[in-house]
Amino acid sequence: AGDNRIIGLRNPGAPTRGAAYFWGDSVVLKAVSYDNFGNVQTTTLTFDSDWAAKEVEYIVNWEPGQIRFQVNDSDGYQTLATHTTRVGSFPLALDINNAVADNMDIGYVIVDKPVIAS
Repeated sequence: AGDNRIIGLRNPGAPTRGAAYFWGDSVVLKAVSYDNFGNVQTTTLTFDSDWAAKEVEYIVNWEPGQIRFQVNDSDGYQTLATHTTRVGSFPLALDINNAVADNMDIGYVIVDKPVIAS
């Protein structure tokens, strides 16, 4: 049936308001962000086939005015996309969702302190 996965920040009750996450199926991987009004920005990412068989850190670095979608793998940290036009400011829940009945192993989850704009 393929994959349908979300890894990032999204409120289940309002999934298109302020969200920022990786979305992937068996064909494509995307960086997705929404502003507070539900306007979306998506970037199709180049999937490295090594990510399918190894532990990879998927990083959503959400700061005032920008969201960086990054990975940390055997090649080190890489920024895959930066969104600056659809950046929300709502508090968001951590959302790790595997909508297909297959295995998705999670090694760990880290939530770091927020960056406060001065």
